[in-house]
Formats: sequence, C-alpha cells, structure tokens
Amino acid sequence: MVLIAIDLPQPILSDVESQVDAQAHALERVDIVRESVSKSITVQVADIDAALEFSNDYAPEHLILHVKHAADALAHVQNAGSVFVGPFSPER
Repeated sequence: MVLIAIDLPQPILSDVESQVDAQAHALERVDIVRESVSKSITVQVADIDAALEFSNDYAPEHLILHVKHAADALAHVQNAGSVFVGPFSPER
C-alpha cells in the first residue's frame, strides 16, 4: 500500500497511520494485513500534479482518487489497473 499525501501536516499523517494500524488489528486476517502494512509507505508531495506524476510512474494495480475534484484528476491518470473515483468508491 502506498499513500500519496498531498500537503498534509505531520499530525494528520500520524493519525492516518494510527487508524490503519487499529483497523488492521480489527480484521480476522490480522497476520496477513500486518505483513502488508509493514511494507507500506507514505509519499508526501506538494500538489496534485506531483501526486499524479508519482502514481503514473508507480503504476498501481488499484488507485483510489480521494481528492477534491477527483473526476478532473481522472483525466490525468495514465497507468493504473483499476481506478476508484471519490472518497467512498472502494467501500462497496
């Protein structure tokens, strides 16, 4: 898992990491999730252009565009297996 954080302050990033850890421990397959989370990284960038550039270079299998104007950002995605547009799209 890779989180590309656009201009987020450190306290918010820490909260995100704490929530990922807490939710991972709540799952039945905690051992599998723990291994996956241990290999995760956070990449901080200044703006959406830098985020999309990194994502296109990384070419994720699953990309979640959880940003303002996500539909507009979609036009700039060049390399991703599947793209989920908006904050709740991967939920259901």
